Amino acid sequence: MSVHLTTLPVASGNNTSMTYEMCIHSDDPFKFNAYIITYLLVFPFAFLCNTGALLIFIVQGPRRGSSACVVMMNLALSDASFSLTLPVRAFYYLTDGVWKFPDWLCQLCGYSFYVNIYSSIFFLTLLSLLRWLAVTQPLQHSSQVTPTRTMLVCVGIWVFVGAAVSPLLLKGTTERSGSPRCFEPNDDSSRKVLRILNYVSLAVGFLLPLLTIILCYSSLIRHLMAGSSLSSNQSGNSHHHTRKRSVHLVSMVIVTFLFCFLPYHVMRSVHLHADWKKWPCKVTVALRRAVVVTLCLAALSSVFNPLLYYYSAKKFREDIRDVLRSSRSDRPPTGSYRGVTEQLAAGPAVIHSPPLRPPGPNFRYYPRAVTSAPGKKFGAGSPEETRTDRNHGRSTRVPAAARRSVVSPRARADGDDVNGTARCLHETHADLR
Repeated sequence: MSVHLTTLPVASGNNTSMTYEMCIHSDDPFKFNAYIITYLLVFPFAFLCNTGALLIFIVQGPRRGSSACVVMMNLALSDASFSLTLPVRAFYYLTDGVWKFPDWLCQLCGYSFYVNIYSSIFFLTLLSLLRWLAVTQPLQHSSQVTPTRTMLVCVGIWVFVGAAVSPLLLKGTTERSGSPRCFEPNDDSSRKVLRILNYVSLAVGFLLPLLTIILCYSSLIRHLMAGSSLSSNQSGNSHHHTRKRSVHLVSMVIVTFLFCFLPYHVMRSVHLHADWKKWPCKVTVALRRAVVVTLCLAALSSVFNPLLYYYSAKKFREDIRDVLRSSRSDRPPTGSYRGVTEQLAAGPAVIHSPPLRPPGPNFRYYPRAVTSAPGKKFGAGSPEETRTDRNHGRSTRVPAAARRSVVSPRARADGDDVNGTARCLHETHADLR
């Protein structure tokens, strides 16, 4: 597998094309080792993380229905399906670049890689647009953005990307050195198709989404910075969490674009241009190795995206806790605090306070009527008011805070603390005892 093609001179006449073909199609050990290590390391993490995220989105989706979850579910589906082709790619390079599978599987592996790259880019762009709209235009986001409409947009992305990359399905295995090869253009016409697809995908599939993300996040950051001082005194905690989630999303998307997608698109375009202009072999080999490194970075995006789900989506973290909690018990997940809120909003809650004293053998229940003490009116504004127990003839001083602990229907719908309300009611009964 040793290669010395970097020192081959570029001949003239008929030998020029032969020498250059040997230059661009060399079995470089650097390429083989880089792909084998990357694919074997990425596969378990990408498959397990994205499959687990996909299952969580599917199981909790009906209860957590939101547009962001719909986009993340499609992104997880794209990464999980791409990870299934990584063992096949690793086996191909482990066998010294000899394809031992059917021709259609070679086409599918090449096709799935580019579908994953550009569907991920468009899904990240759509997620950025939704975040920008939710922060800067909350009324329009709540009225116009629905999970159903978002799913239709995601289906449109799948159809567009699948149709745009479909010419790659026409290219399968090729014969070189008496062995079937995959992921290699076989003639000048195939290289011409690749150059055209590269320029179209560079403009529409990378530069346009990158420009959209930059504009969205520039506007989003300006909006957050301008609103931070206005909301510091009112609902500061909620605003802080919103800003924190937005910053996490901005950071993860920008890192994914700059670290995974930008180097690959730049080096691929330069390499294809060098191939077209037939640059010196030494330069071509160096560019090919740079493309190998950047392609490995692009494959790492399927590992970075699950981090995006976890650190930018609060609901996703709650869903993970619900699934883990339900796996330890037989009862279905309740959604922690959110589940309590939904149960209270569904109907009136009945709060049962514990018994005030254990019943004895001579225990009889006397209904207690509470009246105001002589010469004292309720609601006079004093912190404490005196009440008289008719049955026992003693007066009790009831704190005003305990008398006001009444749960209104609106408070129940807003998800007030049920345990705190029950505790206040219990203290009120204890004072009246």
